[in-house]
Amino acid sequence: MLDVAGSAVAPILARKAPGVPTDIAVACTLDYASQGQLQALAENSALGQTELNDDIVTDILFTQGTRECMSDNLIDRVLF
Repeated sequence: MLDVAGSAVAPILARKAPGVPTDIAVACTLDYASQGQLQALAENSALGQTELNDDIVTDILFTQGTRECMSDNLIDRVLF
């Protein structure tokens, strides 16, 4: 499930934050996602409903843990 969720998250982060190291951003995002969020990311991808993943990823990015994980202002480049 983590591989599928990571595959869903990577293009969203790459689109929202060109130039940000995607591997770091994906790792932080997955580390602080809830089990339900990971499952939803994987299910949406499997069903071809990837547009639903944008909101899930944004919610994960706003958690305190994700913010702390992404150092060097990476979170600012992702969100703004």
